[in-house]
Amino acid sequence: MNKFQQNNRNIEREYNTVHLVCGESPAGYLRVGLGRENKVIGFPDFFAVGPIKELPEKVGRKRRYEWLRDHLNYPNDFIEKEYEKRFSKTLAEIDAIPDHVPIVIWIQPVLI
Repeated sequence: MNKFQQNNRNIEREYNTVHLVCGESPAGYLRVGLGRENKVIGFPDFFAVGPIKELPEKVGRKRRYEWLRDHLNYPNDFIEKEYEKRFSKTLAEIDAIPDHVPIVIWIQPVLI
C-alpha cells in the first residue's frame, strides 16, 4: 500500500504501477490518461541539460542546483525556494514505492 497526505489525513491506496515522467505537465496528462489505479510521479525537470551524476545524493543535487542557477535564466530564488522543494518531494515519493510495485519510466526521444 502507498500512503500519501491529502488535507492533513493519511489515505492508503494500492497502485498497479508507478509511472515516472520528466515534467509536471506530461505527468498531468498521464494521470488523466492512465486512471486512478496508476500512480504518476512527475519530476520538475527534464534533465536535458546540466549534471545528473549522483542526483539521489545531496552532493549531486547541490551540484545540479548550482549549475542550473549559474547557466539558466530562472527567476531570482526559484531554485532555492521552489525547485529544490519539488525535487525533494519527488525523490521522497520514489523512495516510498514498495519493492513489489512495477515502475515504468517514460522518456521522450530527442529529435535532431
